[in-house]
Amino acid sequence: MTSDGTATYYNAPVIGGSPASPNEGIAVAHDGSVWVTSLGHNAIYRVDPKDGTFTKFDISTPGSQPGQITRGPGGALWFTMFAAQKIGRITTQGVITEYAQKLIVSMGSLRTRTTRSGTRRWTGSDGSTRRRVACGRSPAGGVAD
Repeated sequence: MTSDGTATYYNAPVIGGSPASPNEGIAVAHDGSVWVTSLGHNAIYRVDPKDGTFTKFDISTPGSQPGQITRGPGGALWFTMFAAQKIGRITTQGVITEYAQKLIVSMGSLRTRTTRSGTRRWTGSDGSTRRRVACGRSPAGGVAD
């Protein structure tokens, strides 16, 4: 959507009769590309805002249920995989890394933010589950409780 309120619509690709519609997550990367999660396709899609082209990036864990996605301070995007109990990181080139975590919250209640130190914090809406992911600061992208 432009600053004057003009919206641009793109037709999502259909695979096996199911459109690649975002289920929970949509985020804009530092380069202006739009990233959406697709629960039904077990994938992350990059949408080129210039021409509406969708590029699919498959998640290697079957049935992972990708949910929320957010931009990290280092340029990569981070997303949840509720059924797989994992957090994923995808670069703007489409390289996906998965980190096992115990995310005992519903997909809709998980929230993310980046702290001032560059750590990604994942928190359940009830505050009971918290995980920290070092993103943008650690070349290994370490995960810690």
